[in-house]
Amino acid sequence: MGFRIDVKGLKEAQDMINDLGRGLDPNVFANWADTITRTAKLICNDPECKRIKLKHTQRLGIEFEFADKEAIDCVISAIRQHMNSIPIVLAEVYKQTIIDLENRKKEFKST
Repeated sequence: MGFRIDVKGLKEAQDMINDLGRGLDPNVFANWADTITRTAKLICNDPECKRIKLKHTQRLGIEFEFADKEAIDCVISAIRQHMNSIPIVLAEVYKQTIIDLENRKKEFKST
């Protein structure tokens, strides 16, 4: 007499593990940062990089420079637009980035 075990979700679990590893790759992080920045510049109509500037920092870090509060909103919108495609680990980083950017908007005077 034999028995059989059906394992459901193994492929999904393997995909998630691979996604976690990919999210820690500095090149993947840099590519997503660039993608978000390009999207934000389109939203803000900033092709000449006068309102939004991106600077890669050590390890998995980025710094944005903004000309105004609306430029911050453009980056937040761009992050949200791509959130479902970003690897899981990076999605958590970008969720925190949204919180940080919301707080940073308070530094700008209301226009």
